[in-house]
This record gives sequence, C-alpha cells and structure tokens, in this order.
Amino acid sequence: MKQVIKDVIAQLEEAEGPSEAIDMAIVEMTMFPYQGCTRSIDAALDLALLAPGWYIEHAGDNAGGEVGNLRVFGHTVEYSNGVETVQGDAPTKPLAYCLAIMKAYLAEWEAAEKRVVDMLAADDRVSASVRADVVAVISNIVAPFELPEAEIDEDDHSIILRWTRDERSLSLTFLGQGFVGGYLIHPTDKKPAFRHEVSDSAWLRARLSRELVSNLIRRRTTR
Repeated sequence: MKQVIKDVIAQLEEAEGPSEAIDMAIVEMTMFPYQGCTRSIDAALDLALLAPGWYIEHAGDNAGGEVGNLRVFGHTVEYSNGVETVQGDAPTKPLAYCLAIMKAYLAEWEAAEKRVVDMLAADDRVSASVRADVVAVISNIVAPFELPEAEIDEDDHSIILRWTRDERSLSLTFLGQGFVGGYLIHPTDKKPAFRHEVSDSAWLRARLSRELVSNLIRRRTTR
C-alpha cells in the first residue's frame, strides 16, 4: 500500500492539469469512488478522510515577476496535523490539494504501520515469520488504522491482533505459516470468518476495505 501511495504522489507531482488516469489510480488505490479529484477542489477535499486529524495550514498562489507585474505560475497547499507539515505545489489548485492530502495520507499510513511493527518488535516471543505475515497483511489496509490490541499465545506464540469499537470487533490471527485467519463481529455480517494467504494482496485489500471493516479499524484522530 505504501508504494502505491508513493506512486500516486509521483504522478501528481508530474501532472500539469486534470488527469483521468490519476483519478482512476486514486479510485483503484482506495477502493472508493472518489470522482474528479484532479479537476475540482471540492472533490480533492473529499480525500481528507484519508488523513484524519490533518487540516489546511496555508493555501495560496505561487507567483513571480516584478512588483506590480506578478504572474501566478502555480499553487501551494500546506497540510498539517500540528506536529508535522507537508506541502503540495502544483500548476492547479485541485492538484495542489490532492498532492498535499496524499502526502499527509502517506505520513499517517506509515505512522500506523510503524506502531504495529514497533509493538511486535518489542516482544521477543513474536517470531520473524509472524512479523512478516503481519506486515504483509496490514500493508493491504487502505485507511490509516488504529493500533490494535495484541494477544500472544504462550504455547505456539501465534498472535491475534484485535480492533474493538463499541460491541464490534475484528480479529486477525497469525501463525507465521503464510496465512491469516480473520473473524469479524458485526450484527450485519453474514460471513464473519475467513482464512487466506497473506500473499494475495488483491483479495486482502478488498476484504479489509469493506465498509464494515474500515469503519471499525480506521484511525479517527491524529497522533
């Protein structure tokens, strides 16, 4: 997921104007029908859901030339979470907003991944194979996510990651054997259990992007 976000950022940095290709790349990446993000400021701002807790710190035009004869050649947007700030510079306002929000999205996603990796690294009982399987699976979570609770079995050292909100929960179980087992407790879900290969990114991204799941694990606020 991290590399996919970086690829979209790279495309935005090269864009000169509205791009259907980039709009489609954003839809495919997020698995959500964001429409016309590179064409409209309002559509670009819809992407703010990907970076909870971030806000516009500054937005304005880039201009050059002599005093009294300044020429606007681009736009800039600074996006902040109160701790760090990212910047989007682009030829058009929608592109500048898209770029700033995507950079904030990447920062939030990397922070979410790091919290899980650091939690696992701090426990000697977690094997390298289990850690690798966990990283493989969480790399397919689209939205920045809350740090889950971790439960380690004392006998086989398998690990369960569990997100809980109200009376709903998602549990992911890892044995370090290249598979993940999942169980979703939700009143409207009719197929709560699954077991799947951690290498099947397309399947996992679709499963973990379901609204029932994303609303449960999505990070609500910044650090």
